[in-house]
Amino acid sequence: MKTLAGPQSGARGDEVASRNRSGQFLRKRVSPKNPRTAAQRRVRKYMRTFSRLWNKITEPQRVAWCAGACEVLSRPKLGKPRPLDGQKFFNKINTVLAICGREPLLEPPPRPEFGPNPVVAFTATNGPGGIALMLSLSETPAEDIMLFASPPCNAGRSYCSNFSFIGLLPAPNEGINHITRLYLKKLKELKKLKRYRRVVLAGSRVFIRAVQQVNGWENRRYMFASSAVIPAS
Repeated sequence: MKTLAGPQSGARGDEVASRNRSGQFLRKRVSPKNPRTAAQRRVRKYMRTFSRLWNKITEPQRVAWCAGACEVLSRPKLGKPRPLDGQKFFNKINTVLAICGREPLLEPPPRPEFGPNPVVAFTATNGPGGIALMLSLSETPAEDIMLFASPPCNAGRSYCSNFSFIGLLPAPNEGINHITRLYLKKLKELKKLKRYRRVVLAGSRVFIRAVQQVNGWENRRYMFASSAVIPAS
């Protein structure tokens, strides 16, 4: 139920205050489902690993992470972002690196200077060779490009907030990068969940996000976001 009250967050009794792109709303408090997908289990494993590693690094290293965390803000809550503490900063950087298949860092990395995102367009085709999802690049990336994709959605949708990490951008061929294999591999994993078992790709809309990553720092400012409808065969 949408509400006109001031900004609220958290639960009170059996009601939970939350926000979406349409504004503040109240919903009934329920126990959330926990599908325990492979991706969720991997990320939870990373978080446990780095929480233990935080206790094993040296005290000067922890002091350095705490000092660096003062300049790193959390995602806004009630419109107000807040600085992270040292352990959250440590977990954040190293979880991103683990997802990308990189080794953890014991010292806080400096914030990199990102340039414009080299991913400039997303297209989907459906020809004799089957479905193809392609990204066009303006130049060869100098850093990791993390790819996030939505499950197949109705063609008429214009917004989606449900994204999953599908992999790092492979090496491009003449400025074109085929990500079909990455997407289909992720979709196969999602189809183990009941709500995605009858998903059909042809005629669906797919949303894509491409985010630059250097030493665990993500560049959300220059994030590429787009969508395309996969034509019927």
